[in-house]
Amino acid sequence: MGQCERLYEKIKSNTKDVKFEDIDKLLINYGGFIKREGKGSHFVYKHPKLKGIQDYVTIPRARPVKKVYILKALRLFEQVMNF
Repeated sequence: MGQCERLYEKIKSNTKDVKFEDIDKLLINYGGFIKREGKGSHFVYKHPKLKGIQDYVTIPRARPVKKVYILKALRLFEQVMNF
């Protein structure tokens, strides 16, 4: 099992206690998502394959990241990676 799969399984098994750095790493390094940084504390992630307005995920830089943000990010990651 590679690093991508290990990180994915770690996040999926415990969606309540995920660090921002972990979900950021999964989406950008392994999923190919693009992060748009603004002036505030929220970051918007999108993927070139996903075109709809609901295919964006906004994640606040908080510790731990709330479950609702993690579930949406995992759903989009799974769509892109065909998990």
